[in-house]
Amino acid sequence: MSHHESLQTHSPPVRMGPAPLGTWRGRYTLESEIEQGGMAVIYEGFDRAFDRPVAIKTLGPDSPRWMQRSLEREACLGFRLSHPNIVRYLDYFEEDGYQFLVMEKLEGKTLADILDERTLNRTSLLQHLSRIARAVSACHESGIVHLDLKPSNIMILPDGRAKLMDFGLSRSCFLGGQSRRWLQGELRGTPHYMSPEMIEGIPGRLSPKADLYALGVMLYQILTGNLPHSGSDSGEIFRQTLEAPVLAPRFFDPKISATTEAICMRALVRNPSLRTQCALEFAQELEVSLGLTETKTPSQALRHRIPSLFMMWRSNSSSPDSMGGGSLYFGFKR
Repeated sequence: MSHHESLQTHSPPVRMGPAPLGTWRGRYTLESEIEQGGMAVIYEGFDRAFDRPVAIKTLGPDSPRWMQRSLEREACLGFRLSHPNIVRYLDYFEEDGYQFLVMEKLEGKTLADILDERTLNRTSLLQHLSRIARAVSACHESGIVHLDLKPSNIMILPDGRAKLMDFGLSRSCFLGGQSRRWLQGELRGTPHYMSPEMIEGIPGRLSPKADLYALGVMLYQILTGNLPHSGSDSGEIFRQTLEAPVLAPRFFDPKISATTEAICMRALVRNPSLRTQCALEFAQELEVSLGLTETKTPSQALRHRIPSLFMMWRSNSSSPDSMGGGSLYFGFKR
């Protein structure tokens, strides 16, 4: 039975409380707690079958059914992905009423920590972001929209690799006639990184372009040390995202190249139909601006290389062209 098939079976209710330390399924040992978040508890564990350390995500206390489904969905989506810059999902199982999602154990610091500590120069940070954008492109090609891209979900390993993590809020768009059903429910995310269309929550408007906006926010952070919008609460952040203009990065630092600034501002365009076409384009244009590849005019060279996912989504969704808001960059036109 495949991982996907196994997740469709009806399992007994998940018990309240984190899973006890010890050995589960005869091979996985829960050794110590790493983190307890709003939805799950993550343990440092060990896989006896392959003699390797692992991270094991289990449900936290008082888990409602939507949390159980969320962990199942994350497993289903994670097993689709295979990319050097995406955390590897290794196993999913249920035992004695608990749910377990087994992943590779990552050592290092999150991009959020590194940005706070300012331990890497801007060029290195931009290189990491371009690799993460390629990972996002792989997600989109697999029919997965991450929907929670942010620095704390990116791990920088000691060997210099960057890994995209936490697909707990991700959604699949390869669901046939049900492709937009999840849009009717509550959307969760981190306010500073949520795109305007996520905030408005209009069915048919959400697409992989939401991830492009979050990439633009992270690029803006790397370039300026600031977020595009700020506020004392999520409501104020949402209001600014929908209404307020964004200061161009060179307002903070005139040494930023016009090319890099344009890449950033095009990803932050309020109207998704005018935003950067795809994550691959974002990555390649960023690499060109860093001098890592040679393309004379990256925008023109890449404009027609749009993954089929975006074309399919636009054909199955209501037109985003009527959505309010245009470019946030004064004088910038695509």
